Amino acid sequence: ADLDERVPENRLLLGRTAATHALVATLQDNPHTTLHYTDRALNLASGETGWRSSMLLARANAYYLLGDVTASVADLLEAIELATARKNHLLALVEMAKLAQTYWMQGQLNQAGQVCQAGLRFIDQEGLTRSTMSAHIFTTWGAILCEKSDLDRAAEFVLQGLELSRTSHDLLDQLFAYRSLARVRLAQHNLPATEELIHQAEDLSQGNAVPIQHASPLIGLKAQFLIQQGRLVEAEYALRPFNPHEEGDIPCTQHGRVYLSAAQLRMAQGDFPAAERTLDRLFEFSQTSGQQRWVIPIHTLRAMLWLARQDLPQALDALATALERAEPEGFIQDFLDEGEPMIRLLQEAVRRKIRPEFVQLLLSRFSSERSSEKSNVLIEPLSQRELEVLRLVAEGFSNQEIAARLYLSVPTVKFHTGNLYSKLGVKSRTAAVSKARQLGLLSA
Repeated sequence: ADLDERVPENRLLLGRTAATHALVATLQDNPHTTLHYTDRALNLASGETGWRSSMLLARANAYYLLGDVTASVADLLEAIELATARKNHLLALVEMAKLAQTYWMQGQLNQAGQVCQAGLRFIDQEGLTRSTMSAHIFTTWGAILCEKSDLDRAAEFVLQGLELSRTSHDLLDQLFAYRSLARVRLAQHNLPATEELIHQAEDLSQGNAVPIQHASPLIGLKAQFLIQQGRLVEAEYALRPFNPHEEGDIPCTQHGRVYLSAAQLRMAQGDFPAAERTLDRLFEFSQTSGQQRWVIPIHTLRAMLWLARQDLPQALDALATALERAEPEGFIQDFLDEGEPMIRLLQEAVRRKIRPEFVQLLLSRFSSERSSEKSNVLIEPLSQRELEVLRLVAEGFSNQEIAARLYLSVPTVKFHTGNLYSKLGVKSRTAAVSKARQLGLLSA
């Protein structure tokens, strides 16, 4: 406090101190304090670029939480340029992932995908595929693929991110990966794997001060999972810390999934007016916060709400709005999540020529999903030895290493892996591991 800011050496020290305050405030869900200290840090040491990029990242996150998405994107673009120029690979990749997530929450899924693709090219060019600093990009791209209902590829990328984040012991990266993988498994209707992943994320966060922007989506996903199983009392208890049923504005520091789940819960309980009020509040939040991503599931839930009230015209109007927003960006999974009622409504939309091409695509995805569910049953179970080989394949061991561990010859191991591929209906190691996880034969 006693240092003279006019002395150049003091300005640098004071700037670094302010930067530290800003990073702490970021982890304490305090965006206003973050803005104060990031601005101070950037002003005190405008020529110091070593940590300028990280301050722009922190400020971008604060702007995002406060609903100023335009300012957030501008800071992230500058931050990426600075980090890339200084070859700070870690910061560059984290900032690319954050930019992709920001576009995603704006409802710009195609733009988000382009940023992830640029990040993946960067990883390949710099030889960072096995580096822990690549975790966030892998997980983010997997989560975006899940939105597009490309579930096998989504699982593959999120699993890469999870593996790398486990290696780095980065708490927030691991939580993001566990949550993203749980979302994929829920979309694949693999409920045991979904529940296990949610428990693992909860165990990881227990005893740690996890920022609300990371804790809230996990709680929302857990509630969604419980509601789908009819475990409504547990879902109500899970949502209670966020008080989503209270009246008033939704704080921008809390994410939309909690409020979507709250609306779903009230629908499941038969309290349609309360569900409608929650959706109205969430819609207002999406407009003020710039988080347009929530508009599509808001309208799909409104469609389900009107369908439950046996008001088909209102249900089709809500569906048409959701389709109009979803089609250009390729949001698909929101519709598939609604199951049989959505199929009936989409079939009616076909008859009325509402977005016919996109509706036919969604119906074909439902049909493929049903075929996949039927195929997710092993005609012939795996032997104990085949399961042992499968687990070692999943851990990345070569045939020679597996042979040494199990005291088998390499040809015998190849015989067992051939049987595995045949029984699982796959042609590669990666596909075998992915299919085995879908079937619950391996933990996530």
